[in-house]
Order: sequence, then structure tokens, then C-alpha cells
Amino acid sequence: MATYNMLEWPNCAKGRAVVTADTLNVRANPGVEHPLVGKFSRGTGVTVWAVLGDWYLVQDVTGVTGWCSSVWLRVEGELIP
Repeated sequence: MATYNMLEWPNCAKGRAVVTADTLNVRANPGVEHPLVGKFSRGTGVTVWAVLGDWYLVQDVTGVTGWCSSVWLRVEGELIP
């Protein structure tokens, strides 16, 4: 599992989101070319820590942390800049 220092991300956008894909790949870095660090299933709630383009740095309640495409996440409310 990748470890991130959340203070290193100037685009911190704290918020919550829910996975809308049947299975969502969690990647080590933003982009499909990066290795998987885990997978989330539909309905999984995650905390959004940062936004980089169309990618969110997220973490679930078990501590799985990595980058997911925002296309497959439904933000609950608004992300706080």
C-alpha cells in the first residue's frame, strides 16, 4: 500500500465520495500507466485528500490509499479547497 504525506499536496480538497463502478482500480499515482495498489467495490465510501486533474487521492476506512479516476466517484456535497 502506498503511503502519502497529505501535507505535501497543495491542492488538498477534503471531502467524501462513493464508488460508482463495479470495481474501481486504486493506483500508486494518477494515471492508468501506474501500478495498482488496491481495488474498491461499488458503494465503498472514501475520503478525498487531493485532486490532480481528473484524479482523486482517496482513502477508505481500512487505510487503502491511492489515486482513482474521478469519473467513477460520486462526490457527496462539495470538496473543500
